Amino acid sequence: MLVSANFGPLRISTLDADSDPDIPISLAISSKFATTDAFSVTHAATVGALSDNTGSDGRYVLACKQTAGVKTVGFNVTRPAALTAFGGEWVQLFPKDSWENTTNEYEPFTFNDYGAKVPLQEFRPTDPLSGVTDAPTKDVLNVFMEVKDEGDYEVMFGNPNIKNEGDKWVAVQFKQTLLRVGSPWAECTGTDIGTSSYSLGMIAPILFGVPNTNSIALVAGSVFSSSKLNARTHKAK
Repeated sequence: MLVSANFGPLRISTLDADSDPDIPISLAISSKFATTDAFSVTHAATVGALSDNTGSDGRYVLACKQTAGVKTVGFNVTRPAALTAFGGEWVQLFPKDSWENTTNEYEPFTFNDYGAKVPLQEFRPTDPLSGVTDAPTKDVLNVFMEVKDEGDYEVMFGNPNIKNEGDKWVAVQFKQTLLRVGSPWAECTGTDIGTSSYSLGMIAPILFGVPNTNSIALVAGSVFSSSKLNARTHKAK
């Protein structure tokens, strides 16, 4: 169970890690190099620029959506090394303000000489004959993820060591670390966001004056009186 100096034992089902600096969990999103997974599938490097606007807008901005079916963006969750749980920690992507899961990823892995699943050597190296128990723990979980659609996204993190008092997993959220893919006002051209363009319109009321103008038309030089208006309106009825 994760215990915070401010919160004590968790009594909640979600935890916004960005809501308090004392929560020892944070998220960083990064571009990545080309990789080949344990099944010999090549995952290209990130296409387009990735900008860190978390200081001003609370989000990263990825210029272009990525190719479907390949994992081209890095998601890096910092948490205490003691929470390392190979194959048990997950990172998920959701459209903003939604619980509709877009994709789900775990720590990348490879196989040792005995055919056992072990962490990716670039992140948590082991020798060719060692198993996962010999891999060093690390205070960062590195995950590669597919990001094939435009839009605004939230990231959630789960770890079997972060549970509430009911022994239920707590979904860790990062409400001030969002991901925007593309732009609402521009198209991606090649690997960059094109020039923004805006189509603006306006709705304005058109006032034609007071109702029943024939019966209350004012003679030049006369003064408008609400009592006369009421009297004429009743008489007209």
